[in-house]
Amino acid sequence: MDYYNAKARVLQTKLNEMLNSYEADMQWLNTVEERLETLRVTKETKMDRLWFGNQQALVSERLERTGIVAQVKLEMQVEMVKAKAAISKNLLQKLNEI
Repeated sequence: MDYYNAKARVLQTKLNEMLNSYEADMQWLNTVEERLETLRVTKETKMDRLWFGNQQALVSERLERTGIVAQVKLEMQVEMVKAKAAISKNLLQKLNEI
């Protein structure tokens, strides 16, 4: 019972971190895209455009790992563990009554 509650807290913390990471990555992606749009296409800005393009690819990859689907899956895991904790508690009470 305590195991499931502890696991639920750990998963909930992981979900909160995932949500924070997702928000920060979305802000950074918007900033990178804005900079790419305003950056002039010249020989001097070639490396800057390359760096921003690389940042865009890295953030897009991270967003796939922390996106809505991953958040929903993790939230379902949290709810499943909480349900297991409730079931274990009920079974323990029934065993103690016997």
